Amino acid sequence: MKCAYLLYTGYGKTKLMLDKIMSYPVMPRVLLLSTKKIVESSWQKEIDKWYPNMLRYNYITGDFSAKKRLEIINKPTDILAMNTEMIQWYINNTTDPKNKQKNNELINRFDMVIIDESSLFKSYRSNRFKAIKNWCSKIKDVFILSATPTPKSIEDLWSQIYLLDGGQRLGRNITAFRNNYGIAVPMNNGQNRYVYSQKAIDYILTLVKDIVVSIPEPPKALYPDPIIKKILIPPDNNTAELLRKFKSDNIIKINNKEIIAFSKAQLMIKINQIANGCIYDQHITQYINDTKFKALQYLLSQINTPVLITYVYVFDKERLLTLPGAVLLDNPKAFDDWNNNKIKIGILSPFSVAHGLNLQYSDCQDIIWYSPIWDTEKWQQTNARVCRRGQTRTVTIRILILKESFDDYAFKLVQEKFNMQYNNLKKLS
Repeated sequence: MKCAYLLYTGYGKTKLMLDKIMSYPVMPRVLLLSTKKIVESSWQKEIDKWYPNMLRYNYITGDFSAKKRLEIINKPTDILAMNTEMIQWYINNTTDPKNKQKNNELINRFDMVIIDESSLFKSYRSNRFKAIKNWCSKIKDVFILSATPTPKSIEDLWSQIYLLDGGQRLGRNITAFRNNYGIAVPMNNGQNRYVYSQKAIDYILTLVKDIVVSIPEPPKALYPDPIIKKILIPPDNNTAELLRKFKSDNIIKINNKEIIAFSKAQLMIKINQIANGCIYDQHITQYINDTKFKALQYLLSQINTPVLITYVYVFDKERLLTLPGAVLLDNPKAFDDWNNNKIKIGILSPFSVAHGLNLQYSDCQDIIWYSPIWDTEKWQQTNARVCRRGQTRTVTIRILILKESFDDYAFKLVQEKFNMQYNNLKKLS
C-alpha cells in the first residue's frame, strides 16, 4: 500500500501510523525518515504513550559517531528512524559498491517506509529526494505524512506524490508536470517561473485523490481556535526616515558605512532587519533601535503564564535571551521543561524546530512573533506546536509589526498562502 496522509496539524498522524504498524499480522520492518527533532523525541514519546514496551525503536543522527550509527542500524529493531541528512550515509554504508543492483541490501532490510513531514522532499532538486526516489518505488508500503504539502505552490506536490507512484499521476518529471498544468512566466534572467490557475490546481488534486487521505474539518473543534492579533508599532523618527530613504534609494549610510540593497528581495530582507532593531553589514551587526524590544517587554509585563517567542535572526535570539527567565528551546530537555512549566519564556526558531514537536502541555496561552516571516509552512507548523490536539486553552498569537516596514506585507502574504493551502486540503477530503 502506498498512501499520502495530508492531514491538518493535530489530527494524530503519528498515532495513525503506529496503529497501522501494529495491525500487521507480522511486525513489519519500518524505516522512518524525518527531521532530527522528530526522530529524537516525538515518535519515541508517542510509542511510550500508546504502545509502551511493544515496539523496538532506534534512531541515528549526525550527532552519533559513524561507529555508533553502524551499531544501531544492525540492532534488532521494529522502527529505525533517521533524519534526512543521514540518508546518503546510510545508503553508502549498507550497500555493496560492487553490486550492480546498488540498493538491494538496503531495500531488503525494510517492508515499510514512513516519511514524516514529506514537504522535506518537496524539492525535486534536493539530494534527499534523488537518494530515495528509486528506493521508494521498490518498497511495498510507503506512507508520506504532512500538514503542509504545498507551502509555496501546488508544484511542491509533484515530488512527494512521485515517491508513491513513480510519476504515474502527475508526470514522470517536473518538466512534464509544468508543461501539462503550468503557465510559463519569463523572468529577467532568461528562465521561466510557473504559475498555476485554480482550475489546474483543482484538476491536479483530483488526480491524486485516490492515494491521499485527508480529513475534513470536524463538527467539533479538536482544540480552541487561536486568536491572531497584529501589534502595530510606530517607528521612532530616525528609523522612519531611514526606512523612507532606503525604500527610495536602495542605499543608506549607517556609522559612515554604506549599505546597499541590489534587488527588491534584498531590500525587503534588510528592512525587515531594521524593523527588528539591527542590520547585517557583511559580517558586522549594526544596531539601529530597540523599538520592538521595548514593545515586547511591555507585552510580557501583562502576561503571567509561559510565553513562546519566535525569532528570525541571530541578533534577535541574543537580545531575547537577555529577558529574565528566557530559555532557548532547542533540545529534548528544554522541550520537557517547557511542557512541565519550568520555563517562563521559551525562545524558538521556526527554521530549526517547526515540525513535529508537542509543546501544548504547558500553561502557555501566548505566542509572540518577534518578526513575521515569509514562509507559510514555518508559520503554520510553528504555531501548531502549541495550537494542536491536547490544547485546552485559547492561545493568542501576536505578531509584532513595525509600521512603514515590510512586516505587514509579509504577514499578509503568509495568511493568503495559508488559506489557499488549507482550502486545497479540504478539497482532498
